[in-house]
Amino acid sequence: MKKYRSLAGMILGFLLLAWMSKTCYAEIADVTAFENLEWKKVHEEALIAPQGVVQSICATKNYIICIENTNDAQDTPDTVSAYYKNDTDADGNPVEQYSLALRNTDNNWEHGNGMAYNQAKEEIYVAPYTSQNPENRGCLFVMDANTLAYKGKIKISDDYNILGIGYREETDQYVIQTNVEGGYSFKILDNQFQIAEDLGRYEGTSVGTNFQDLQLVDEYILNFPLTLNMGIGDYLNVYSLETKELVSCSKLNFPFEGVSNDEPEGLCETAEGTYIAVVDEDRTDGRRMFCFYETQVPCKEEAVSAEENIDTNENDVRESNRQTKADTLRERTDSEKNTDSEEIPTSSEDYKKEASKSLKKQSAKNTPKEVSFAEKMSIGFSGMITQAQKLSKELPSVVELAKKAGNLADSFVETLLTKIKTLWKSGSIILAQNQREVFLFLAIGFTIVSIMGLWVCIVRLIRIRKQKKARAELERLRKAWKEEAEQWLQAERKRL
Repeated sequence: MKKYRSLAGMILGFLLLAWMSKTCYAEIADVTAFENLEWKKVHEEALIAPQGVVQSICATKNYIICIENTNDAQDTPDTVSAYYKNDTDADGNPVEQYSLALRNTDNNWEHGNGMAYNQAKEEIYVAPYTSQNPENRGCLFVMDANTLAYKGKIKISDDYNILGIGYREETDQYVIQTNVEGGYSFKILDNQFQIAEDLGRYEGTSVGTNFQDLQLVDEYILNFPLTLNMGIGDYLNVYSLETKELVSCSKLNFPFEGVSNDEPEGLCETAEGTYIAVVDEDRTDGRRMFCFYETQVPCKEEAVSAEENIDTNENDVRESNRQTKADTLRERTDSEKNTDSEEIPTSSEDYKKEASKSLKKQSAKNTPKEVSFAEKMSIGFSGMITQAQKLSKELPSVVELAKKAGNLADSFVETLLTKIKTLWKSGSIILAQNQREVFLFLAIGFTIVSIMGLWVCIVRLIRIRKQKKARAELERLRKAWKEEAEQWLQAERKRL
């Protein structure tokens, strides 16, 4: 039994580890959460190349990754930089947040217009946008998330190039946006990078002439339209995956100082509801910089505890009780008016008179008389309804508490289902990445369980056979004893 408990503990620990290792962010409040955002500058740095432009950004477990495109020449390497996302490194050592952690200049990433991070594979997928090398047309580049090195490329299509890409961890899918040759369409890719759904063409849906990289947030696609040199400012687009349409296009207000020209390039989520935009800036003093601007997006309100529900404000309770009493009184007078065609009382004396009349009527109703079964049932149901209405009016806090408890239960069930889906997905990812080891583990486990089951069956069969033999022996002895007793009785009868 100790061995079985140890095995069960190992399995449970493994599942908990898979659950805890997943990065979970709260859902945004609604689509309006992206409007009227307040931004603050958290980092700035000079561009490396004379004509260099930071084209994309993404967040990994420990870093914020940026690609600075040197130029679009085929043989010119670009610069990929990793900045510390937090004030500690992967080992817990203190570092300066947003300071440089790693840099790689070994590869040309074409335009490097978009990036998406897959934590399970520790890979970053780059949307190149351009294809100066014809072999790169319609491809995604694969980058090692830890070394920033080039790992290969994935062919998506020959009909268009890819502007941006985002990863949906919940479904293990990717969303890409094509260039103008594909109508700036959004497409959903499965985990094998096959097109699972085409969301349609989105040309002409927004201000600007083109699009930057995209970021996935819940059921929404975020991207910056290209408004460079248009003189209309910067905007953030929000597209709905559910309705397949643009649902918000709000103007951005970055706190620029001494900026003559700017271009927002990409967006990433670094913590729950915290987003960082990377913006290229031309300064009035001639410097060429890129900056990180941070904002906080409102998330859905977390479920409050039952204790918090009970601890309501005393003044609000009193006001609610007063309002409830007034509503109850009005309901009663309205009911009496409808049934008895009497005027509604307007003073305390009128209410006293009405109460006296009501008492007399009730007394008259209580006098013995012949009442049919149908009337009894009607009266009974009417009384139940009246009592229920009265209870709901006199005890609003109980009703409200029940509603909140129901909402809390719904939230708990939704969270539980989400965690179950997460566990299922994590298991699928682990199975996909470690098929041989997992199958070997399962085979060993199945063999052990089979042997144990066979042993139990054998022991059970042996026990059953022993029981049958014992019963047969008892039955034989019983018959022998019976025959012997009958013989003795016959002998005794003859003797007597």
